[in-house]
Amino acid sequence: MNFKEDVITYDVELDGDICVLKLGDVGRVDFLKRENEVTILFITVKPEYRRHGHATEMLRYLGKKYEIRWDGRFTADGRLLYKSLAEPQLIGQFSSGLKYT
Repeated sequence: MNFKEDVITYDVELDGDICVLKLGDVGRVDFLKRENEVTILFITVKPEYRRHGHATEMLRYLGKKYEIRWDGRFTADGRLLYKSLAEPQLIGQFSSGLKYT
């Protein structure tokens, strides 16, 4: 898969970089990065590509590089994704697990 990670800007109030991970033309994850930790801000996948595992792949990519945290604010689809990732067979695929901040 073709991932591209970029810094969008630095947020003084949050004391971290606002970044984006893009998966080609399929979707993106916006996140706050502080050292070796990221907090997921938003995940977007184009409707025609949803339910094909693309959001999970983007999170898996980030999870291999950073500790992933969640702020607990979810859309309905986001909550379903988070719950599916918390299943024991998937949580081991992330280097540091999934945590709420």
